[in-house]
Amino acid sequence: QTTATQTVKIIEHSKNRLIIEGESITDDAPYCDTFTCQEVWIALDVPNSPTEKMIFVRLMYINFIKRNFFKNIVETKAYEGLIENAERWLIIAKNLGIFAQKAPL
Repeated sequence: QTTATQTVKIIEHSKNRLIIEGESITDDAPYCDTFTCQEVWIALDVPNSPTEKMIFVRLMYINFIKRNFFKNIVETKAYEGLIENAERWLIIAKNLGIFAQKAPL
């Protein structure tokens, strides 16, 4: 584990949409001064849904600000972390019954 500093900014906040941009700087990981992690979180309302539902999208990009020989390792570990995080979220969502009902067409 490591510590990080994250800066977030609300880009849009309306009745049907929330868009948040973020940038994380890892403070004590190897080669942390060579990259930042940029994210966009998008939450969209599902119109005409009989229950309160939304679509959530999370985009992430590793931005290298300095070149180094370990770029591939950093990108690989970041990708593995994203997959692990998505798998955890999927397990939680299934346990909460989020996928039990079919969405209206």
